[in-house]
Amino acid sequence: MAKYETAIERIDAAHADDPREAQTPTGPVPYELHYAQKMTSYLSTLNPSAPELLRLAIRA
Repeated sequence: MAKYETAIERIDAAHADDPREAQTPTGPVPYELHYAQKMTSYLSTLNPSAPELLRLAIRA
């Protein structure tokens, strides 16, 4: 696995520990994980070729 994917997995694991929940169409999700995924999606819309460092920063 590449360093980028490993970093994303570790960030997501930390976000998954958030006790707060966001309600989504598929059910409740830890709030920080939901927010990080939402921001990652937004960045992809604004700049599909964003460098890995920026994608990691917005995910964290």
